[in-house]
This record gives sequence, structure tokens and C-alpha cells, in this order.
Amino acid sequence: MASRRSHYTSAVTTNRVAIVTGSSRGIGAATARLLAERGYAVCVNYRASEPAASSVVGELRERGAKAIAVRADVSQESDVRALFADVDRDLGRVTALINNAGIVLPQARVEDMNAERINTMLVTNVTSAFLCCREAVKTNCAGGR
Repeated sequence: MASRRSHYTSAVTTNRVAIVTGSSRGIGAATARLLAERGYAVCVNYRASEPAASSVVGELRERGAKAIAVRADVSQESDVRALFADVDRDLGRVTALINNAGIVLPQARVEDMNAERINTMLVTNVTSAFLCCREAVKTNCAGGR
């Protein structure tokens, strides 16, 4: 039986750098793997699960990709700025952003939701995407593109 394991192309020569938010597991981790397979250097962003993020990075590196894990709560402006600065320093200028971070809270009837619950979902699922997009635009525009 042939091995299903492939080696990724070197991201160093392609100058393609991706941040995948919330990529320590699930769809985000699968997206990070696919981007690495396609030649991107990948930042695996996580908020809480360092072991899971490190595992994904280890897998990507084992297959020849350039990858780092960066802890950042992407709903916080200062964390987003630091995330992009870390990636720029360690991998190069970001050329792709995948806003994957999000939360799903247990289902509740609308009449049972309070403002705190609604705001938590909005900040995590919507505001964080805008903060990351804004930072990507700012850093890419500074580079003349």
C-alpha cells in the first residue's frame, strides 16, 4: 500500500505566507495543512490550546513546510497587532489571511439570550475577523501592495 504522506513544497522559495486564525484543530488545522501543501509558510494561530497548535506545526514542519504557532486572542486589537508583527518577523509579510476563529455556544432561545452572550459571540465571530482584515490591509498597504 502506498503511503498517503506527502512532503510539502518549500515555503521559503514561494514568499507566500498565511495566517489561519483558530487553526490548532478542526477546519482551521485542515486549512493550515492544505496551505502548507500548496507551498505557503503558515502561522497556526491559537488562543488556548498550545499543545494542539504545536502538534499541527510539528506535522507541517515534518513534511517540509515552514510553520510557527502564535498565541493571540484575535478579538483583542493588541493581540492582533502582535500576531501580525510576529508573523512578519518570523515568516515574512502576510499574503493570505484565513479568518477561521469562532465560537459556538450552546443553543438557546432568543428570549433567553442576554447582552453578554450576544456580545461574546459577535466580538469573537465578527469583530475578530474585521480586526484581522484591517491589520492585513494596513501591513500590505505599507508594503506598497
